[in-house]
Amino acid sequence: MQYPLISLEYSERKPFDGFNLQGYIGTQLEVIGVPSPVLRKMRSDYESELKPEEKFYFWQEQWFNHPIFEAKSLALYFLETLAGKRNIELLPQIQSWTPILDNWAHADAYASIVNKRLKFELEGVLELAETWHKSEFLWEKRLSLTALMPRPAITMDLTEIRVRYILDFLDEKNPFMQKAVGWLLREAREREKAIYDDLIWQNIHKISATAFSYATEKMDKSQKEELKALRKSGRKNR
Repeated sequence: MQYPLISLEYSERKPFDGFNLQGYIGTQLEVIGVPSPVLRKMRSDYESELKPEEKFYFWQEQWFNHPIFEAKSLALYFLETLAGKRNIELLPQIQSWTPILDNWAHADAYASIVNKRLKFELEGVLELAETWHKSEFLWEKRLSLTALMPRPAITMDLTEIRVRYILDFLDEKNPFMQKAVGWLLREAREREKAIYDDLIWQNIHKISATAFSYATEKMDKSQKEELKALRKSGRKNR
């Protein structure tokens, strides 16, 4: 089956004309600007022409070889449909696809896919997160944080791992890593406020401005202002 030419269908429409989508996403891939709802409908239409046993190999081929951002997004949408299924082993495929990541949008979608597998392949996901945690590749390092975000379906206690990873990356300079640190602090704090409040207080002068901004989004105003004052005093006393 020949891959549908997304670029021919949408290049004339230019829905984001004048806006540098490629720069915003931070990718080397060609970006057409196809809206997500349209992409999801496309995936369904394309798969109607495939036999069930052909689907995975078809989308894997697009993920590894297609030069268009939206085509790789379609492959992730397919992987997402597998992520919620119990009686499959998905982690080998998940691990093999990560070297192709080159932007935050795909990395965030990937994190959601991995996060869903915590319910079915807990030990495997934690082993994978540990591998990513030690990786030199930005998007794998970031996945060790974003893939462990709390959500209602995750009932296991991952506090020790989350805290260790957060502390290890406090000094990481990359802004994408600092956003992930802040996101994980913010969301984990919703479940275990005392633990993560203490972590923030104890490391208030180490937390970057980016991580602090995200981590404190759901704090009450008085606590946030107190922490801001403490950060400010620390800078003056250095």
